[in-house]
Amino acid sequence: MLVDVLRWSGSKVVFLVAVGFCVVCIGEIFFRLPVVRQRLEYEPDPVLHGQFVPSQRGYMWLANQSLMSPEISINGEGLRGREPVCDQRVIIALGSSQAFGSGVRDDEVWTSILESRLVAKGHDYQVVNAAHPGYGAWHNSVVLRRFFRRRTADVVIYRVSIGDRQFRMRSPERQAED
Repeated sequence: MLVDVLRWSGSKVVFLVAVGFCVVCIGEIFFRLPVVRQRLEYEPDPVLHGQFVPSQRGYMWLANQSLMSPEISINGEGLRGREPVCDQRVIIALGSSQAFGSGVRDDEVWTSILESRLVAKGHDYQVVNAAHPGYGAWHNSVVLRRFFRRRTADVVIYRVSIGDRQFRMRSPERQAED
């Protein structure tokens, strides 16, 4: 009797393992199809711990993992937006997710709008969006130093939200010391 029970339960375990394996394989195939929107991928970084993989298009999760962002373009330098043009003057923008424009399309990001307005007024500027969700002041200083190793910028804009709970205003006494 015990042998029969073991044979019966053993066959069920083999069946469940086989079904689980098939489900995982089908899921992998589905999520690698080119018609399925791809999530933005990160690569490890020894200093920043993670940064976007260069040259990709995809989405990121918003609103506590309940909403997909519009499609986001990451250029060959791992920054948001189109590929850089070497012969244009550069404005580099740094900040966190608000500066990055996590919830808007590429043409709706404030850096893209600023660039199009400058071009419309006859200025030859490229606005590079080097902001990254989750990055703070220290992370952005690393990104800026790395950017300056490759090229120069005419203007640096660092956008920070005072309402952000990670940002602390300096006391008036400390501000007076500066």
